[in-house]
Amino acid sequence: MAAHPCLVSEPDRAIRREPTPLMSKLQTKIHLGHSAFAELEHHWLKLQEQENTLPFIHFHWCVKQASYVAQPIILSIWDQEECVAILPLAKKVVIHKMRIEGLVHLCQRFTDYQSLLGSSRFLLSDYLDAAFSALSYSAFKSLPVFLHNPDHHLTSVVVSSAKRFGTIKKFNRWEHVSYAEKLGPIKKKVIGDASRRRRKLEEKGNFVTSLDSGYDRTLVGWILNKNADRHGEGALTNYNDRDDIQKLLKDCGNTLHIASIKLDEQIVAAHLGFKVNECLYYFVPVINPDFRQYSPGMILLEQIFTHFKELKINKVDFLRGDEAYKYKWGNKKQKKFGLCCLPKKISPIKKLILLWWFKRNQ
Repeated sequence: MAAHPCLVSEPDRAIRREPTPLMSKLQTKIHLGHSAFAELEHHWLKLQEQENTLPFIHFHWCVKQASYVAQPIILSIWDQEECVAILPLAKKVVIHKMRIEGLVHLCQRFTDYQSLLGSSRFLLSDYLDAAFSALSYSAFKSLPVFLHNPDHHLTSVVVSSAKRFGTIKKFNRWEHVSYAEKLGPIKKKVIGDASRRRRKLEEKGNFVTSLDSGYDRTLVGWILNKNADRHGEGALTNYNDRDDIQKLLKDCGNTLHIASIKLDEQIVAAHLGFKVNECLYYFVPVINPDFRQYSPGMILLEQIFTHFKELKINKVDFLRGDEAYKYKWGNKKQKKFGLCCLPKKISPIKKLILLWWFKRNQ
């Protein structure tokens, strides 16, 4: 029997979806506005610590992402009085010429994977069932849900559960490259070439490697500056927002990975990323252009790959991007794509426009 939504928190405009047999005893609240973060902070921090997740779904990361949108829409999923999952969304115009709106994952900027934060006590499909059921009874029931860069698990569950969450459409396809130790070693030519370049650099002075130094404000600033110099300022490297970004990265705690190589105290190359569940997420690698002839990026990777045991990793995820070095060092390629869940109650005209847009963005 269909359940009836009821209002539970007037100031935060949270809507509760009563449980159904499909959702077991899970309930979902939809929170509108920035006040949701204060209400959910304790639960959010507890969940992220329990589940040892990537910072891309951490509380402070999402608070920062919410500063870019007028009204975040946060779905919290509950097992009685315990918050067991959180899905952060936002309402946004996704096709500007046609003014087509949709719900998008809140983490749109400098975030390579979009996730649902959930306790391992329940299946991800249970959380998605609860979330989409709540949306179908809400004011957002006619809006498509866009996941531009869903993580591996989210992609797998949504695709394998087609039609449970609406009509699933794929868009913005790309190729993902990673390295897994169990799939075999790095090609001898690649590691040999990097080793030769390192030995040449070592002949020039005092060569020092630091592969897991933790948060260092000066070094993080250098990395962000070099990235901005090469690619232009972005949300992560904006000089006017630098204090907030520094704090955000510092708040990543033990998951933050900082590596560097120096020659006579001068930084040659560095990397800012994350270590989670024995995997290194290769997020922001940069080099000093004064040492470009030595291919310092390759040297840094050679040092990381030859010290897997000390770093307690067995995988490297190169995240988004098709840079040539990723194909040299990776040993696994996967086809990736964005996902859109078209609701049953979407208007026929809007659906036609979206189908045209998907075809154009294959």
